[in-house]
Amino acid sequence: RLWLLDAKWSYPGGFTEVKKAERTRSLAKYLLASVLNLGPTFIKLGQLSSTRSDLFPAAFVEELSQLQDRVPAFSAEKARAIIELDLGLPIEKAFKTFDPRPIAAASLGQVHRATLWSGESVVVKVQRPGLKQLFDIDLKNLKTLAEQLDKSDESRDFKGIYAECADVLYEEIDYLNEG
Repeated sequence: RLWLLDAKWSYPGGFTEVKKAERTRSLAKYLLASVLNLGPTFIKLGQLSSTRSDLFPAAFVEELSQLQDRVPAFSAEKARAIIELDLGLPIEKAFKTFDPRPIAAASLGQVHRATLWSGESVVVKVQRPGLKQLFDIDLKNLKTLAEQLDKSDESRDFKGIYAECADVLYEEIDYLNEG
């Protein structure tokens, strides 16, 4: 539908800049909803795209920028299970207190408040379950798409954009190197 933005013949009642702006905004909202439905890989790519006004119309950048702070949290039960699996012990043994409500949620994980047995207040960053496997699958498909797009549009380096995004995604889920 993106190609229809400049197709003046496709506007019922005739083309106007107002109609084009409305169609652009509607398409941008559709893109945002689709990205949220597609999950963490695409949310992260949408976040990266929201900073690329050189690649996307302003309405798309504006809608995608909502991904910076509008990602739903996963359940406290899932967070607890992930923490206990990673630490190899129950939450009650690892922390004096642990708040099951996340203080923030993002495309890759969420953050919970906790208190260590020493009394020190900490935050516990919990990665969304199955993230690396999901990235592997999604990025394999996106690489194929980038290769096809490069064949049809030589003015952009879609494989280069893909490679940069893939590197960023894998770096961001490496919490050991991040901390």
